[in-house]
Amino acid sequence: MTSRALILGAKSVIAKALAGELALGGSHLILAARQCEVLRPFASDLTLSTGRQVDLIEFDALAPSDPSALASELDAEFGDFDLAILVFGCLGRHRDAAAGDRAEAERILHTNFTAAVLV
Repeated sequence: MTSRALILGAKSVIAKALAGELALGGSHLILAARQCEVLRPFASDLTLSTGRQVDLIEFDALAPSDPSALASELDAEFGDFDLAILVFGCLGRHRDAAAGDRAEAERILHTNFTAAVLV
């Protein structure tokens, strides 16, 4: 049985390295990212080099949608998966946030903590 791995925030260099290792290990990959179509060449290359299935799904950690909608979509399209990896986040302007920029502090927290918890 082939394992399925979901990578959320799949456009980063780290995510692509993980995807490559998982594909080499025999996993069917589901790569989720904003503007996921930019991953099409990467996904095609992985499929050609490893023979593993690589699917793309649109995902925005900051979208105000219901997190259960993502779970329902994944379940309907791919069934169960064995591994989920969160690679999304933002570095932000921590100096601004520390200096009292509330909006920047909230953006960093929402991206790196709240969105991750909700997913």
